[in-house]
Amino acid sequence: MRGAPVNTFDADIVYEVSDENTKQLICALRKLNAYHRGRGDQRIGPRATDFRRGGDFLLLTDAGPLDVLSTIGAGHTYANLLEHSSDVDLGMTLRVLDLAMLIQSKEEANRPKDRSVLLPGLRETLKQTPAAPPQAEPDPAKRESGAKRQFPPHLRHPKISAFHAVITAPSSAPQNLC
Repeated sequence: MRGAPVNTFDADIVYEVSDENTKQLICALRKLNAYHRGRGDQRIGPRATDFRRGGDFLLLTDAGPLDVLSTIGAGHTYANLLEHSSDVDLGMTLRVLDLAMLIQSKEEANRPKDRSVLLPGLRETLKQTPAAPPQAEPDPAKRESGAKRQFPPHLRHPKISAFHAVITAPSSAPQNLC
């Protein structure tokens, strides 16, 4: 994504830590049959109480591995990441983290895998990427007046952001996934 020649085998998301969002996130994860990785033959599903406390949760889902994180880098939260992202249409509209913040969060995490494999490719892509003009945020009034985005049912409400994507639902989304 964003033109970076980097492959990943999982999706890493950062979610908004709030009671309502946690409830909706758990419902979405249940629909994906999510369970914790690395627990042997045990298939233990995620619990809302765990997500409300924050932290990192490494899950397997019907769609593949999913890392659900309350922060990335040096404590960047969902709310912090929104200003460093923009909409990208991938069959549904996703908020995608800009390369500069992705690089910053990887540098702050300082993991050997990121330093040796990911960061060089991301930095080179950023150097070769022309600066984009600033994008105006969508007008919430237009969104509410009928300009609806279509999201798959399992992504209609949770406020989730990823290392690569910030997934947010339109205000016209159903209020309850459960």
